[in-house]
Amino acid sequence: MYDLNFFMKADQEGNLKVGEVMIHKEDGQPRYTWFEENGIWKPKPVK
Repeated sequence: MYDLNFFMKADQEGNLKVGEVMIHKEDGQPRYTWFEENGIWKPKPVK
């Protein structure tokens, strides 16, 4: 079982398109977590 994160971007017409897909969890185990840096949320690998 996978938990996926889809990151969307707007094209020139304003339509949303998938820009990136990341596997957040695999079999319930997180592969990364999130942290905020200067107002921007970034992924951080789980050790």
